[in-house]
Amino acid sequence: MSRRVLSGAGVSPGVGVGRCLLVKEEKRETAEKRGSASKPNASEETARFKLASDRVKKELQEIKAKIDRDAGKDVGAVFEAQLLILEDPLFVGDVNRRILAKALTAEEAVKQAIDSLKKRFSFLTSDYMRERGEDVRDVGLRVLDALKGKQTVSALMEKTKTAESKKVVIVSDNLAPSTVAQFSRNMLAGIVTETGGPTSHLAIVAKSLIIPAVFKVNGATKQLAEKEVLVVDGGKGRVIASPSKLEVSKYLRDVISPVFAPSPSVRSIVTSGPTQTRDRRSVQIFANVSDLEGLRNALNGGAEGIGLFRTEFLYLGRSAPPSEDELVDIMKQIVSIMPGKTIVVRTLDIGGDKKPDYVEFPLEKNPALGLRGTRFSLSNPLLFKTQISAILRANKAGQLRIMFPMISTMTEVKGAKRLMDEVKNELSERGCSFNTNTKVGVMIETPSAALQSDKLAKEVDFFSIGTNDLVQYTLAADRENENLVSIADPLEPSVLRLIQQTIINAHLSKRPVGMCGEMAADIEAIPILLGMGLVEFSVDPSKLQVVRTTIGSLSYEETTETIDDILAMESAKQVREYSRRKFKQPAIGPSH
Repeated sequence: MSRRVLSGAGVSPGVGVGRCLLVKEEKRETAEKRGSASKPNASEETARFKLASDRVKKELQEIKAKIDRDAGKDVGAVFEAQLLILEDPLFVGDVNRRILAKALTAEEAVKQAIDSLKKRFSFLTSDYMRERGEDVRDVGLRVLDALKGKQTVSALMEKTKTAESKKVVIVSDNLAPSTVAQFSRNMLAGIVTETGGPTSHLAIVAKSLIIPAVFKVNGATKQLAEKEVLVVDGGKGRVIASPSKLEVSKYLRDVISPVFAPSPSVRSIVTSGPTQTRDRRSVQIFANVSDLEGLRNALNGGAEGIGLFRTEFLYLGRSAPPSEDELVDIMKQIVSIMPGKTIVVRTLDIGGDKKPDYVEFPLEKNPALGLRGTRFSLSNPLLFKTQISAILRANKAGQLRIMFPMISTMTEVKGAKRLMDEVKNELSERGCSFNTNTKVGVMIETPSAALQSDKLAKEVDFFSIGTNDLVQYTLAADRENENLVSIADPLEPSVLRLIQQTIINAHLSKRPVGMCGEMAADIEAIPILLGMGLVEFSVDPSKLQVVRTTIGSLSYEETTETIDDILAMESAKQVREYSRRKFKQPAIGPSH
């Protein structure tokens, strides 16, 4: 089949590559055909319902035990909530009442009880509460299957045995979290659904098991074919069907590390002690996250801090922007989840492909080079100042740092700092307490920012190199264009020179410098970055283990000796081949 790209809502970050496994919801026929004189025996039907419920209880207890072990008891609570439904009079009492009062079969009564409870949840205004109705549906459908002696998940497992790849991507119209929980983590490369939201239990399970997931993909079960190769990009919210071999090669490089969701026994090993090279050079491993669940994953995975908290997701999918008090509450939650750890909060990176409905954007022929990042914030000072005010108020312990994205000129930095000074004055006039010494940094993701990083270092407290945009702007190669995959490589010598220049200028001004782009988790790039003096790597929580392991296998002194030779090379292909050979990395990168 030809290559297609489907878009949806990315709810669990990371990238997965696998064969499509279609899981279409079956229509449960609940009414048994019977003659007009026939009537179900009420005592028999209530007994059947009790037996089915007990069987489902046992299944859910086993699932909960598995999730407790694999992802922690916080996530296991998802299935504790489902177990409680089987004891809740609202459900159990309603089913038995319908059997007795309406002379229904157990199947009919369960189906009606599910529909009734789901309808109650659907009228609630909270997305969170509406999605709790999915728990009722999940439990009810499991009971229906038990009544009929069906084992849906077992049948799915049989389907996976016929797949041409050990990794599968589940594609479904409406998937139950209990179904996902019963799969082996090493078997699932991703999840794609036509429904669901970021607060659903399915989303929580996917994030906790570090399974890339994209929800709300219209017509996914009709547009994607069984066993078709899929790339699931949970960070960008897209699914690539039948990708080119070059694309697959690139994404496989990104997902070389196995799916990692540390169990409690593994957690103590992962988080014990600081990250060091073989020759005892200390390196910090931070995480990039977008929400509170991502923070918990980062903490469980042993992140030493958060190098990038993306705040734009607090503004998207809403009819109005969050209030200052709402933002203060969220920022306080962020601090409470990772007490004592540094958290870099990126200010609004809205524009380009991220545009909230309540903001009017000008028509732009090239949004990637248009009104986005700090440019957007400067042209929308009220939104920007509200966000800054909330961060300053919540930053009592000084953990939070503010970072301005998409900087291309010194004027933008000074403009953002001027608005920040205005916020401080306004907070003082209002009598609000706030942290007056909150550190401020900038993202280096344009060539102009890298070239004047010596001057920028005198204006801010720290740098973070965003390689995703730096690569596309330096090489004039759209990172979303599959025809340019071979060009948009962060190991091109021109990109490496800009990175080295930024690191040197930061060190000369005694400013910390980290990297939060995808390059920070590229195992062929890590030795080079380390050799250039980078000692702060911020990556997706799913990559924490492989980055830590890679750094632990390297000698800092050996990496520094290679930089001159690397910068003298002509292409990314030469650099990658050299890195594999010199540092004994597996040959997994694309042939550029």
